[in-house]
Amino acid sequence: MKVDLTFGVDGYDPSFWGDGTVSYWQTLIGGPTFDIRFETTSISSQQATLDLCQSIRELDFVRTTSINCWIERLRYFVIKKGEDLPMKTARFEYYLERWILETDEGKTALAR
Repeated sequence: MKVDLTFGVDGYDPSFWGDGTVSYWQTLIGGPTFDIRFETTSISSQQATLDLCQSIRELDFVRTTSINCWIERLRYFVIKKGEDLPMKTARFEYYLERWILETDEGKTALAR
């Protein structure tokens, strides 16, 4: 089973898919609303995401080889450049952009 986690979800909107661009079933299900104050780039969010990835690895029922945490892959990229996460927002945004522009895995993470 594949599980994708989405951060910054604030609530649920039953009319989310009401624009006719999706299937009938999706119009019945609705979709998420997002917290506009949620900030992925803050030091605390970076650390919480890294901690979450590590916590998932420690669960007995999870195959650690199947875990795909984008922030860990970004961290390896940053370490190769001589720095480490978490870091200040502006620096994080710089490396995030570089990772997306310079690597296939960054492009793939963006497409998910």
